[in-house]
Amino acid sequence: MQLEFGPRRALIQNRDLACQFHIDLESRVYTAFELHEYRRPGTTSFMPKVESHKPSGRTVYVNTETIDTGERKETFGYTARRVIIRTTYRYSPDDNAGSRDGEADGCYIDPPAAWLALHPPIRGHAILQIAVGGRTDTPVFTDVGP
Repeated sequence: MQLEFGPRRALIQNRDLACQFHIDLESRVYTAFELHEYRRPGTTSFMPKVESHKPSGRTVYVNTETIDTGERKETFGYTARRVIIRTTYRYSPDDNAGSRDGEADGCYIDPPAAWLALHPPIRGHAILQIAVGGRTDTPVFTDVGP
């Protein structure tokens, strides 16, 4: 009995780049495909279900303060900056039960130029809200710091 195998191949999925690479290791040829993780097979687009809600009359003020501490350290060949991000949520009319504060303290590296070429930064804000009785609060965002 003689077994024969085809060319050696590799499959690489890079979810950050939303790409999948099929590589023929012997010929050193690869094919790249765009990953469509949230699409159903056989469809060409993804249309999320969007529900419209009425405003509740309340406003949630989201204040984000970014502080660069000036500390630097080398991480995986990159210079990492220590950054503290403080976020506060305040409601008007007053709702002390929903108000909260958060703080993130971590080291961050700037993305490589190749990454920025594929994925340019998008400025914006996001907030997760739960509709109560079909009504949502109106968010107002304020940013302080770089």
